Amino acid sequence: MDFRKLRSRLRRVGGWRGSDLPEKAKRRLRIVSWYGRKSVGEICRFFQISRSWFYRLLNTFLWEGVEGFMKKAGRPRGSTIPEGVVQEIRRVKMANPRIGSRRLKWLLDLCFHHTTIHRLLQALGLVRERPYRRRVWKRFRAEEPNQRWQIDVVETSLDGRRLCKITLVDDHSNYRLASRLSWEATGKALSRVLKKATGRFGVPEELLSDNGAQFRGRRGGETEEVGRLCRRLGIRQVFTSPNHPQAIGKAEHAHKDDKMEFFDLVKFRTLREGQRKLDLFDIWQNGCPNRGLDGQTPADAYGKPISRQQCTEAFHRLYLA
Repeated sequence: MDFRKLRSRLRRVGGWRGSDLPEKAKRRLRIVSWYGRKSVGEICRFFQISRSWFYRLLNTFLWEGVEGFMKKAGRPRGSTIPEGVVQEIRRVKMANPRIGSRRLKWLLDLCFHHTTIHRLLQALGLVRERPYRRRVWKRFRAEEPNQRWQIDVVETSLDGRRLCKITLVDDHSNYRLASRLSWEATGKALSRVLKKATGRFGVPEELLSDNGAQFRGRRGGETEEVGRLCRRLGIRQVFTSPNHPQAIGKAEHAHKDDKMEFFDLVKFRTLREGQRKLDLFDIWQNGCPNRGLDGQTPADAYGKPISRQQCTEAFHRLYLA
């Protein structure tokens, strides 16, 4: 920072005490005049401002002088989104509370920035504020589609009866290759899902799973169904370390989406009806942009594009019909 330029400007202004500036400009000039005598942290704590706001004031003064502190207010704050669009955003958000501003912008094909939509959701009270938690992202993914698949099973219930969901995800693209509801998750049911997926999408190089008895066998050897099928198709079976579910994180994340966006929101009475709606849910998940893929859709990353119209229709049939 050029302190000489700052001090010369302050001398030219003559200080904030005896000036005839507006009160707001006086206060801002006082904040800037403390720079160099106190640390930025002390200044921000005393005046109860953020660091970003302090540096914004400082740069304004250096480049524009006091005139920059007396600019006329710009466009008044408030939503610039038409009322009809606001009601549609509210309707979609109420139908699926987990959908965020970026997906809302994409789904409704809005011209507004996603931060504008997020502020609107805050004003409507449709955003649950969570405490900030610093996260260190370390992503692992296969280099190409079909290099590695992840498979896992999660349990839920239907009419008081145990219901299993078998999930098969491509490690490179997060593309949902198969989502199958079943009353039981035996090796035979898993091998049927895997066989159908390989017939539709090709044979992967590796199949990553946990150490469940359906995949590894009770004594750690090859299972009769899944292991034999993998050996016959030339698929290398890879297992996670015990008690380390992060290794199949994409399948685990799919389970989280299933619970919060499907099982908690979508109602069905029979297994067949649930499977039909789950297929629509897979179209929605595969066809909408993913921040983990730099805004790409899983379908595009995998090489099986899904049109926006297909994805929108699936969402409406799931949540708004």
